[in-house]
Amino acid sequence: MKTKQPAAGSACRCASVAVSNLEATGSNRLLVTNRTQTFGGPGIDLTSVLAASQPYLFKIAVRLSDNTPSAADTVRVTMKSVIGGATNFSTVASSATVTNTGWVMLQGTYTPPSNFSPPPTGTDNLFMSVEDDTNANPKYYVDTFSVSATNGGCTIPADNFGIFSDFEDGTTQGSALGST
Repeated sequence: MKTKQPAAGSACRCASVAVSNLEATGSNRLLVTNRTQTFGGPGIDLTSVLAASQPYLFKIAVRLSDNTPSAADTVRVTMKSVIGGATNFSTVASSATVTNTGWVMLQGTYTPPSNFSPPPTGTDNLFMSVEDDTNANPKYYVDTFSVSATNGGCTIPADNFGIFSDFEDGTTQGSALGST
């Protein structure tokens, strides 16, 4: 099992991640452990991926570890945005029914504001994270993460623009959903 720790100077989201083999799809998934705060969890910087005013559909499979007893935890996908110097946190998707008995697909949309100005011309940024906000102790899994451009609903034909991680290569895939 490989573990990725935050690099020196990175923004720690107070968690460790490792790739292991209880999966929603394929043969690998990300295990989140050693959290110290409810907002701690794996994340990814989407500043260079998302565009202003474009709606995006987020999908991510989550479940609690077999060693985490719980009736149901609330796991959410959160977008931290720094726009024009102001920091905001938006819930992209959430479920209060995440347990250790099966996978739950979190799904939601997020649209960067029209004044979103990423580098090199601006200084704004977007950072998405996956958090169990019921308490800081649970270990949980993340699998099959995707972001797709959309018109606010389903795209027909399917829109294959965006990013996708399924952890099938046995790594945290270039820090995608690694601790930052």
